[in-house]
Amino acid sequence: MSELREFLLTEVAVCHDSHRRPIRSSDRRPGLYPYYGASGVIDYVDGYLFDGEYLLLAEDGENLRTRKTPIAFIADGRFWVNNHAHVLQGNELASTRYLAYVLQELDLAGFLSGSTQPKLTQSAMSAIRFKLPPRPTQDSVVSLISAIDEKASLNNRIVDTALELANARYAGAMISGGEPRRFALGDLAQIYDGPHATPKKTDRGPYFLSISSLGFGSLDLSKSAHLDEASFVAWTRRVAPGAGDVLFSYETRLGVAALMPPGVQACLGRRMGILRPKSALVSSSVLLHAYLASEFQEVIRQKAVHGATVDRIPLSELGCWEIVLPDAPSTASLAPVLHELHERIWLAQRENEALLELRGALLPRLMSGDLRIRNDARLNVVQAFVR
Repeated sequence: MSELREFLLTEVAVCHDSHRRPIRSSDRRPGLYPYYGASGVIDYVDGYLFDGEYLLLAEDGENLRTRKTPIAFIADGRFWVNNHAHVLQGNELASTRYLAYVLQELDLAGFLSGSTQPKLTQSAMSAIRFKLPPRPTQDSVVSLISAIDEKASLNNRIVDTALELANARYAGAMISGGEPRRFALGDLAQIYDGPHATPKKTDRGPYFLSISSLGFGSLDLSKSAHLDEASFVAWTRRVAPGAGDVLFSYETRLGVAALMPPGVQACLGRRMGILRPKSALVSSSVLLHAYLASEFQEVIRQKAVHGATVDRIPLSELGCWEIVLPDAPSTASLAPVLHELHERIWLAQRENEALLELRGALLPRLMSGDLRIRNDARLNVVQAFVR
């Protein structure tokens, strides 16, 4: 790779902070345009301030220290930005997207002020220094990393579409079939809860599942931590999640649930439980969608214990709660369809795990100059992940 040169951020980027404008939530009118804050889109409004590709860099918030979400990200198209994110564009010396990669990797702790609420002021931002390769090299890196990001985005859309189809098929079976059947949940599934403590977390190893990983039908393992093998043995003595178990949250995030994917070694995190089908009356995927269906979500709302700090499902009572299934013929025909859709979800998510690992391995080496890019690199990356 060509020689790297050091620059101030102000030498390679134009700041557009003067065009930002916050809108109080009570004054926002719903619309099509993303309304950005420090960590991404927080609303959609009926107007826009910017049109094009820009780099947004968080100005304040604890995330500047914790980095739980990206502090530097691209906003493309027409959008609005409040006063909690700096708005930048690369000039002829720097690709806007490449600057996003650089700022996301940099340690900005020395540029932050504020003991309780971290803040990256405009003057502090202007003092940030880093090294850049020539613009053509930046563009090659952006092309390669963009190929990975685009494939990951496609996989996310596959997950969303498969979930929408699964929900639609389940709802259709409830409407078009015969008389729905009603059961006590405990007649269909064994119920387990996880440990009431947190082990020491590690960078790698089996997953320590977090309720943050649970969505309404899918499991995002990137939001769960890891633990070592010895802790895994101790934490799975009572129960270990298995493929097809329905994972759910019984405190705080009530109503969310997902299937445990095959081939994943994990233990239950705090506030998480398992529904394990024990009857030929229901498959894992049908049980999941019965749990997510509006009828059972209403049962949760009515029967949950609403505490001063958190809401919870009383596990001692959960087995008696009524859950509704389609009629027997509809359930039998629905099960393989839902299973296939969830297999597509698992495949897309596994690909994204591999893509994330590949991206994390490539980007630092590309930016440091340790790794060179061939002209066909983007094509090879795309082909490697096309099924």
